[in-house]
Amino acid sequence: MRDVQLLFARVTGQFDDLHAVPQWLGDGIHPVRRGDEQHLYREDIANAHAMGINTFRFGVEWARVMPEPGKWDDSELAYYDDVVATLRRNRMTPMITLMHWVYPGWVADRGGFLNNVDAYADFAKAITKRYAGQGVLWVSVNEPVAFDAMELSIGAIKSAEFDTFLDRVADAHRAVYRAAHDADPDAKVTANEGYMSPDQLAQYVGPGADPISFFDRIKDTVDYIDSTSTPGRPTTTPCRPRTPPRHGVSSLSPKTSTTLRAFTPGGIPGCLST
Repeated sequence: MRDVQLLFARVTGQFDDLHAVPQWLGDGIHPVRRGDEQHLYREDIANAHAMGINTFRFGVEWARVMPEPGKWDDSELAYYDDVVATLRRNRMTPMITLMHWVYPGWVADRGGFLNNVDAYADFAKAITKRYAGQGVLWVSVNEPVAFDAMELSIGAIKSAEFDTFLDRVADAHRAVYRAAHDADPDAKVTANEGYMSPDQLAQYVGPGADPISFFDRIKDTVDYIDSTSTPGRPTTTPCRPRTPPRHGVSSLSPKTSTTLRAFTPGGIPGCLST
């Protein structure tokens, strides 16, 4: 398990100061290489495979592959192609997140995610078609309730639009579900449910807020369950590593969408919570 934790600590760049690395992690984190998944993903995937990990979660960043409306960046798409190919060579399942709170600047200019679900659906249709038949587990949107809260916190939406935003994210999820199943009838699609306590929600929507389950909105279009906890709530998938954004607009600035999650062959998560 500590080998797994070492891999994830390095991939996520969890420790800004090399001297702050806990002693039990050993000497395996290089101060420059730490967190550089963009260039070290082949090594990271091989190491994960050697440890018996069978699933690798990452994000295909919309802003990265479509920096302008309708204009695809072939070199960025080729990068993701190689990530998927590397996973398959290592007999690992790609788990691809399509929205981890980052969207292109041109989407922000056009009213943000709230007003651009159709554009997101076009992006999702192209990506799910690109990787159809390759055993991908799809995550349509990471932690929609937290996404909603972060959009509110940066002024992208108003308090009165909190529920409307979740409805639009549900529309986005269903668009991913349809696209993935049109491209591959055997596709598996979910959203990444993240719990927020009433006290946390009250910071955004006022006192007396009840816990919100996004799955209540999409329960007819979920093929498997993936959940993330916040303090006070248990989870079966307890880690959310992230890397700094390269493009676009992120509600979680300065964090972004590339996410890595590992499962041992017995289905037990093998990663370090951040």
